[in-house]
Amino acid sequence: MAIADEQHHTPLPETLKITKLTLNGEKTFLGNIDIPWIKEILSELEREYFEINAEENDNSSSNLIIDLSVIRKKNDEFGDHLIIRGTLSGNYKAPCVRCLDSTTQNINHQFRALFMSELFEKAQTYEEETEVFCAEETMDLYFYSNNNVNFNDLIHEQLFLNIPQFPLHDENCRGLCPICGTNLNHDSCSCQRPED
Repeated sequence: MAIADEQHHTPLPETLKITKLTLNGEKTFLGNIDIPWIKEILSELEREYFEINAEENDNSSSNLIIDLSVIRKKNDEFGDHLIIRGTLSGNYKAPCVRCLDSTTQNINHQFRALFMSELFEKAQTYEEETEVFCAEETMDLYFYSNNNVNFNDLIHEQLFLNIPQFPLHDENCRGLCPICGTNLNHDSCSCQRPED
């Protein structure tokens, strides 16, 4: 994103008081790994989800950019609520599922979300719902409490639910020998393997 564009965005906070937003007004937020809580989400993805340790990855080639458009609305159906249209883009390290070599994976995910007061959470209408239809779109449903919207939970969930579950460094990856464990992309072995 160009520097001129960045000047029209507010840095993405981890939490936001809904009352800080003007009713029916739109505000845009931009976040990246220069913001500590966003860097921690990316580090968690690499460290815990993919078990990439600190020696293997210093986050220097990893990045996560979050661009959110947030509109505060109020009506009888959803009460005082936020409509969020967002994009997650970037790259991160993950082990290839065939050979376990570290590989860079990309994400480019657009999402729509609606945050409504926790007062609606136990209402029969929303008790079992994970999505709602609002502003002619289907949106993921989230709840805020004490007028605080938690962007950390939103970004964490959107990232972890939308990454490839079986990352490959190359479609033609030969993987590991199931007998001796040799990485067949780098070496060969003399093990007798049944042909696929």
